[in-house]
Amino acid sequence: MGRERQRGAIGVMAAVTLLLALICLALVIDTGRLYFEQRKLQRVADMAALEAATQGGMCGAANADLGGLALSSAAKNGFVPGAGDSLSATLGTVEFDDRYGGADSGRTFSTGGEMADAVQVQVTHSVPSSLVLNVAAVFSNVPAQTELTATAVARRTAMAGLSAGTELADLDSSQSILLNNLLNALLGSNLSLNAAGYKGLANANLSLLALADNLRAAGVNVQAGSVESLLGTQASLAQLLGATVDAINPSQALGLDTSLLRSQLITGGSTRQA
Repeated sequence: MGRERQRGAIGVMAAVTLLLALICLALVIDTGRLYFEQRKLQRVADMAALEAATQGGMCGAANADLGGLALSSAAKNGFVPGAGDSLSATLGTVEFDDRYGGADSGRTFSTGGEMADAVQVQVTHSVPSSLVLNVAAVFSNVPAQTELTATAVARRTAMAGLSAGTELADLDSSQSILLNNLLNALLGSNLSLNAAGYKGLANANLSLLALADNLRAAGVNVQAGSVESLLGTQASLAQLLGATVDAINPSQALGLDTSLLRSQLITGGSTRQA
């Protein structure tokens, strides 16, 4: 009887141990599944917030416009709101503070604001609490569905660009015949450029340093590295145009043969630029 009782006790312990192992395995599987679902939902929220912030007008944009962009992005990532699922986009601002010790280490999203520069996307998704065990049947206070929530905030900093320049003359490539006559009268030579050549000359980038070097090579007194000296230099139009042609990178002058134009300026020839 003693051995039989021992065998029975061992059998019960083995059954209990096996049951506990199965429960632990089920918990591991469900925990991994919920973690994976949360990561996937967070990715949907992140991408939706980024797309809404980059493509939306931000300041003055309606939440409906941002919501449409967020929904479009979520659909690309396989999330379509339905029963138990939702997606919302809210326009607002991000406020910075030093709650974690460093400057601007803390960030807080605030809804609304006259200078809205950020969008918050919140996504919810309902999944079964357990795929292995019927948790709701074991524990009456545990819901059969678990609601996952992911929130992402994207902020776009407004930037403005300013460019300034000067213009000595404006070339209209469509009037190439008139421009040829003007250059011939100024230079006393028979230059002939087509529309493509004038367009390439107008669109070329010119370095002031290269222009100054070429003017000195042409015998003009220009101080090296001084913009004031270059602006105050007295030079003939032929010298200026010749130095300009030499300073232009041929790869930038579309449709313009700079070597042929240079020879025309020097010799005053009558070769036509094709």
